[in-house]
This record gives sequence, C-alpha cells and structure tokens, in this order.
Amino acid sequence: MNNLEKRRYDIGIIGGGASGLSLAAELGKLSVPPSICVLEARKKYTNDRTWCFFGEKNPPESVPVSNSWSEWLVSTNFDQVVHHANNWAYHFVKSSDFYQLRVSQLNLTPRCSLLFDTQVKDVLATQTGFNVTTLSGNNVSASHVIDCRPPPDSILKQSKMFQIFIGAEIQLQDGQSTYTRPHLMERLTDTRFGLLFLYLIPVDNNRLLVELTAFSKQQYSPEVLKPFLMKIINYRFHVIREAIIRTEQGVLPMGLPTQREARKNGIIKGGVAAGALRASTGYGFSRIQKWAKDCALHYEKYGQIPDLHCSTKIERAMDSLFLDVLASGKVSASSLLFNMTKQTNGATFARFMSDNATLLDLFKVINAMPKLLFLRALIAKLLMSRYWREQDEAVARKQ
Repeated sequence: MNNLEKRRYDIGIIGGGASGLSLAAELGKLSVPPSICVLEARKKYTNDRTWCFFGEKNPPESVPVSNSWSEWLVSTNFDQVVHHANNWAYHFVKSSDFYQLRVSQLNLTPRCSLLFDTQVKDVLATQTGFNVTTLSGNNVSASHVIDCRPPPDSILKQSKMFQIFIGAEIQLQDGQSTYTRPHLMERLTDTRFGLLFLYLIPVDNNRLLVELTAFSKQQYSPEVLKPFLMKIINYRFHVIREAIIRTEQGVLPMGLPTQREARKNGIIKGGVAAGALRASTGYGFSRIQKWAKDCALHYEKYGQIPDLHCSTKIERAMDSLFLDVLASGKVSASSLLFNMTKQTNGATFARFMSDNATLLDLFKVINAMPKLLFLRALIAKLLMSRYWREQDEAVARKQ
C-alpha cells in the first residue's frame, strides 16, 4: 500500500497473531465495519504452532477445526484415566489453517489492511488518537490502538509459573498409527525441571504431534528439554531426526500479575496481556475468540474497544490459589493434577477447562484438591493482601 504515512484508520492492531487476527475478523463482521490496520512483524505465516481447546461437540464454524475427540487420556507412570464426554470435545486447530482463514476474511473486509514485516517502534498519543511508528519508516495513525503483542520480559518474569514445551510432528511407521485419542498429560512426573509430561496429539492417521511439557517455577529455554524429547522420539517411536516434519516450542506464563497500566495512554492490551491464557492451564484459544467477539460487539454499540480481561475475578482468584499450592513444593504436582482428573468425569473436566464450569463442577474440582494446603494458602494470601492494603493506606495518609 502506498503513502501509509498519510492513511488514517479507525483501529490499529499491533500483532497479527491469534488475538490480533481474531479481533480484526470480528470487527470486519460488523454491519458498518471500521477501517482496520493490522501490523505483523513476521514476513509470512507458517504452520508454526498448534492450538487446541475444549468446547461443545460441534465446534463453531468460524474456527477451522481439523480434528475433534470425545475421549482423552491422562496418566502417571502407574495409573491412567480415560475421560469420555458425549456433548463435549477436544478440538485441534492447525495454525496454518487458522492463518489462511483469517487472512481470507480480512481480504474480503472493506478498508482492512494486513501489513507483514512491520515492526512497531513506538506508539505516541495525539489529540485525535495515536501515531504508530515502525522500523520500516511507515507511520500509521489510528483513532484506537490495541496492542496484542506478548508482554515485555519484565512482566513475563513476574509470572508465578511457566509452561515450557518443545514438540515435533512426526511421521509414524506402518503399524504405529494406533493413537485414536489425545494424551493430554501422559506419564505425569515430578522432576528437577518441574512437573513433566508428554502431550500427544494424533494429527491424522499416520502423523503424531509429540510434545514434552514442563510446569516450572523457573523460566528456562525449551531447548533444555530438547535432548529428552529426541530420545523419546528415537526410542519410543523409532523416528530419526531427518524424518521430523516440523517442530514447535514456547514458554507460556501461568499467573501473570494483573497489569493496572493496561490502558496506559489509552492503548488497550489484547492477547496474553489481557489474560488470554488461563493461568492454571495455559489454554487460551477459545478465550481469545470470545474476547474478540465481546470487543467487537462493544465497539459496535459504544464506538470504543473495551479494556476487557479474559478471566473473571473469581477465576483469577481460584487460579492464583491453585498456582500458589502448585508452586509451594509442599505437594506432588503430578498427584494433584492426576487426582483432579481422576475424581472428575469427562463433561466436568471439559467444562472446567473451557471456562464453562457449573457450581457443581467447581465443587467437584475443589473437592479433589488437598484441602489443608489450599486453606493455608488462602489464609496466607488474605494476610498478605491485608498487609499491602495497610501499607497503601499508610502511604496515602503521609501524602
């Protein structure tokens, strides 16, 4: 597009990942869609990740689900649980399919631009909105700006725990394609790297996504887990390095502090910074879709993008308490997660994981937890909250 510095948009979206693209697509569906500019740092989209989510058995048509299962497995080295849910499913989305669908939707949206290879340098507030400057020198002005980029390292480091994973999609040999359901947490084990488990997703009849995942209090590179993943792939599945189709890895924050500066200078935060990742599980895809729809409906009604958080206060409180116990080291993390799975059925588990839990579901999940440890953690959290409130009041009196 020529003369970008002279173009003005109603909405500028920084970051064309799942959150940015979903928000742009939902805004484009409005009866009177605003002019939109999505600025993406990548030069092109690739099949660089996998998104899975729990949801109703029939997935929404707006999401390109390539596979779904009504059964899933969780296991330790000594026991296993297989959940079955009649009306709920675990859905699998290839990032390449998602990107292709969203880009095609944006191409059909009037007054919508998707700019690749565009790294944002700064966002400056003006009297009429914002000026977004980029490293390429193209300046985009917009009335509203939504920043869907991951939070900076200074914020990410404040996370209570981290979900660290590295995985590979492999081609199974003849006779190996016996995986008919996802193994969400296989061989849960407490190790020096944190809680460790395998995550296995049957991509199709002869392809399997094998991921080694850790829940850890310490942040470290997924490359640390790579030698162990390669041993599993070589010895269990007899797949050599050259036969690996693709790889993916990442570090997901679990329990980020609520950012009070989220609306700094009027810039709205989206994606991870808006709580897209469920603190206790790391799931975020369906939450992002709901957030995008809610933002678009709010904009249609009020002409503003709301500063929404993807979790309710109750969910944030429960997740924070869960992570406090998990990170305390006073309980076996593998036993805690396995017992929760074992003492719930498939429907309860799916509703809890998809933010659709009923009061009875919540009771069942809470009942599966070590109550004394959770009570101690709750008391400690309340005392700490009271302490900081008193400190704030003391500072306010001095001023």
